Amino acid sequence: MKLPFPWTILVAAFFNVVLTRTARLWSKRVWVAAIPTIIWFLIFLLLAFGGSSAISPLLFPSARMILLFTAGMMGGLGPLIVAK
Repeated sequence: MKLPFPWTILVAAFFNVVLTRTARLWSKRVWVAAIPTIIWFLIFLLLAFGGSSAISPLLFPSARMILLFTAGMMGGLGPLIVAK
């Protein structure tokens, strides 16, 4: 049995790294560089809670949802934590 590869997890990590590094180039303030990660987090919560199902997926998260959230947050927070 062949399982589909979760490309969105890799894309979330890579894209958030790119956005945060670019924001770091534009501003030396950490809170300004964190704006892409904060927006990603808020949209993730909005889509997770605002789903059409009666039971929120955050109450019973799947492994892919946990990996997507972790990859997106680590991708966004990584460039903020690592010193230049």
